[in-house]
Amino acid sequence: MKKLQETKKIEAASKIYQKQCELMKRWNQPQPKIPLVIAHLHPPGPLNPHYLKAVEKHGITIDEDLKKEIEESTKQELVTSSTTASNNNKKLGDQIMESMQELESETDAPTLKLGDASVAAPFTSKLANVSAVVHVIRQGRCALVSTIQMYKILALNCLISAYSLSYLYLAGIKFGDGQATASGLLLSVCFLSISRGKSLDKLSKERPQPGIFNIYIMGSILGQFAVHLATLIYINREVYILEPREPQVDLEKEFKPSLLNTAMFLLQLSQQVATFVINYQGPPFKESIRDNKGMWYGLLGVSFLAFSGATEFVPEMNEALQFVPMTYLFKLKLTLGMLLDIIASWSIELVLKYFFMDFKSSDIAIHDEDEGEKSLSEKKND
Repeated sequence: MKKLQETKKIEAASKIYQKQCELMKRWNQPQPKIPLVIAHLHPPGPLNPHYLKAVEKHGITIDEDLKKEIEESTKQELVTSSTTASNNNKKLGDQIMESMQELESETDAPTLKLGDASVAAPFTSKLANVSAVVHVIRQGRCALVSTIQMYKILALNCLISAYSLSYLYLAGIKFGDGQATASGLLLSVCFLSISRGKSLDKLSKERPQPGIFNIYIMGSILGQFAVHLATLIYINREVYILEPREPQVDLEKEFKPSLLNTAMFLLQLSQQVATFVINYQGPPFKESIRDNKGMWYGLLGVSFLAFSGATEFVPEMNEALQFVPMTYLFKLKLTLGMLLDIIASWSIELVLKYFFMDFKSSDIAIHDEDEGEKSLSEKKND
């Protein structure tokens, strides 16, 4: 920092001296003397009386003979280029010199003061203790855990929606306005509430996952999607047993309630609930899912909509959402398929978390074993 400050000071002084020389030449005045700051950059002479001081300041040694020659050269009288300058011009030149000297003092490189580092820091704590460090670690862990769980939830929801929507489109079936509105409102409450989860006051010994590219997270995403995909294919086959596929599919026809539409919508809704419940990261980093009231009631609402629609528990709601009536056997298969889908996905998450999750705290310092053995042997010998 000191070298940078000194370099800026020399550059500013050089620019000011050049402007002074141009002004003096314009007003037919003698050249000004070179200031001490840049005296070492110019050769010795009558205009450079501070040459020896500047050279010694920068640690350059000079012989005695050379010093005498420099002193004699600086004592010589300066021959001006114009001897007809008037006294008024001299006074004007003196005024210009004074103003330029003031400008030189104002353009000095700024020095660092106490408190400048706090201003430039990302955050500043005004507390008289180091408790702010704990707050930063706690909030950082909470943010990291929330980011990773959002990666998992969004990845699974996108994969489920991509398959179900593309399959429905190829089958010439669409979701109704009431179905899309109800599921969108309830799921938006879950997404809004999951980002408002609070961190726990007590720091845990466990550490969160540093990234998503590991066996636990990638295996969990792929394993859960495989279970969801198998359930979707199974229910799809059961639907075509009751309602055979149309020979000519019209992809541009308007929405019409059907058994395939009803089954796919309810199954997709239950799978989205499963992704939230299974992949939600609660203790020891964040509050539990029951303490997050918005998300808890949102998931209860989506679960009630999915399972009551599958069991026809509220027939009026099924009519409002344009669900078609289902046989008892198909309702049983659909409900059991939804439950088994949640249980199998949860089992995959727990198994991979138990075997592959790296939650152990890292060492504060790493020591070589050879150095440790040497120090122990030296202590024993002493």
